[in-house]
Amino acid sequence: MNPLSDLWSMSRPQLAKYMNDHLCDESMMPLAPLTGVYLGVSLGLPIWVKSLTWTIFAKVIITHPKNGSLIGWNMRIDQTPRLVQGYRDVPISYRMKRKQPWAFGPFFIEREERSICLNYRHINDTHSPTRYSPLRSLRDPIISLSSAHQETLPTRSTHQEIAIGESPMILLGRSDIECFGRRYATPSWFTLEHQGAVPPQVIEAGLKFWSDESL
Repeated sequence: MNPLSDLWSMSRPQLAKYMNDHLCDESMMPLAPLTGVYLGVSLGLPIWVKSLTWTIFAKVIITHPKNGSLIGWNMRIDQTPRLVQGYRDVPISYRMKRKQPWAFGPFFIEREERSICLNYRHINDTHSPTRYSPLRSLRDPIISLSSAHQETLPTRSTHQEIAIGESPMILLGRSDIECFGRRYATPSWFTLEHQGAVPPQVIEAGLKFWSDESL
């Protein structure tokens, strides 16, 4: 079973405390290792909401081929039962739209004072790919649970902690809404597990969101 299952069982207050306890470390988190495909698991939402939306999803982060900035987008994926249950022995299956993997919700990667943020609205709003997106008010602060931090997670099992520092990049995030310069937390939390390099067809599907002027 996935070692993150104990994290997935945390309540929203517990997730908030865990993130708050680790926010101060993120100013030193390197951005370069972030690139790749991430399998996301939705946390904190009522079961009836998940049944109308999704439990698992994918986020893609790449280095823009022209200017080197970090950009990303979301991918619709099939709700493969074994992936939903926490197993990682089957590949991600991308949903298709117009004969391409279904990409949506582009974002920019920004470093903030105490975290890294997936920003769905860019300052260059005239040419931003998110200018007319219904997701443009979203801000997703994320923290690393692995990599350089060598973090451990609490668990209810016979072992007192689970070392995940040797695992692929794992991130914990929360979705916030920004309105008139202020941020408001939503009940939506998620984990992101690095799954490897981004397939060429997924890159092609996502790069359509960007023009040279939008960066």
